Amino acid sequence: MSYHIRRRTQIHARLTGHAVARDARRFGPQAGMANALFRIGRNEEALSWVEKVVLHYPGFLPTHWASMAANAALGRVDEARAAYETYRRIHPAARISNIRQWMPTTTDEVSAMYFTGFRLAGMPE
Repeated sequence: MSYHIRRRTQIHARLTGHAVARDARRFGPQAGMANALFRIGRNEEALSWVEKVVLHYPGFLPTHWASMAANAALGRVDEARAAYETYRRIHPAARISNIRQWMPTTTDEVSAMYFTGFRLAGMPE
């Protein structure tokens, strides 16, 4: 990952963390933290944030992106597949080919990181 992308993501993670600290019931910032941590390779931490969101709001789709991708990156293919099955029940039409439109401000490099995890999790093209 390029320095610029890594640095921007680290800043986002720091800012999102402050938003989450102010109101732990806000699911968007928590999912944002999970995804930001995945983007910089801190997959175990990303999964701990995933757990926080799923506990209170299991239907928030960006949380499952981090879960599928981080588990796959850690070699936990069974957990990644379980995350995809949950995601598929919520959004059965999701495909790798159409998911990019839902990923805001994502570069091709970052998309590739996610899509690798999605493929390992079993998401169809």
